[in-house]
Amino acid sequence: MLPLAAVALGLLALDPLSTHLPSALTLLALGAFALWSAARGLEADSARLGTIVLAGALLLRLLLLPLAPSLSDDVLRYLWDGRVAAAGRNPYALPPAAAELAPLRDELWRALPHRHVPTVYPPLALAAFSIAARTPFPLALWKGAAAAGDLAACALLLALARRLGVPAGRTVWYAWNPLVALETAGMGHVDGLGVAACVAAVLLVLPRRGGAGSPVAAGACAAAGALTKL
Repeated sequence: MLPLAAVALGLLALDPLSTHLPSALTLLALGAFALWSAARGLEADSARLGTIVLAGALLLRLLLLPLAPSLSDDVLRYLWDGRVAAAGRNPYALPPAAAELAPLRDELWRALPHRHVPTVYPPLALAAFSIAARTPFPLALWKGAAAAGDLAACALLLALARRLGVPAGRTVWYAWNPLVALETAGMGHVDGLGVAACVAAVLLVLPRRGGAGSPVAAGACAAAGALTKL
């Protein structure tokens, strides 16, 4: 885990990453090798392994939370669409350039690309964006929510590994993946929430010990995944 934490600290030192792409890609390549090495060493299961995996996943995401989302402007659109929804307007009908939204414009609006395109994000994602937009620090809250959702996906993967009877250490391919942590906690992408919903759907549809699965709940989680990230 320590080499992966060192990779995360190295990425943090390169902030903003958009101006240090070759160095950032080199660090991510080193992180991929460190992940492979860590995964090989965790094939033997143990009672504490799940806790270790989750603690490592949490550490990686906490280290990358302070990064500026410089590799993508998606998070800007998340916050704008959330602001529009929170104001009671329809982001599917009104693109950012719409005159009706002029009272909402500020520096965030000026930084938006594709202002003539209405939102492409599903309604459950928009609901989450609108919650962040209502707070005094929307970017920080949103990135925290994206990281928390991704951490929930890691916990669900551990539960899925137990249900399937495979070594819990295999979940580090996702939980300790520096690129996953970078894109969710660092860049604030919504994908982690969709991943959590989809893994929950798989977990719920599998039969439990001494009982059947929960297809209705699994279907609801699958729908939540699609309504978060198509």
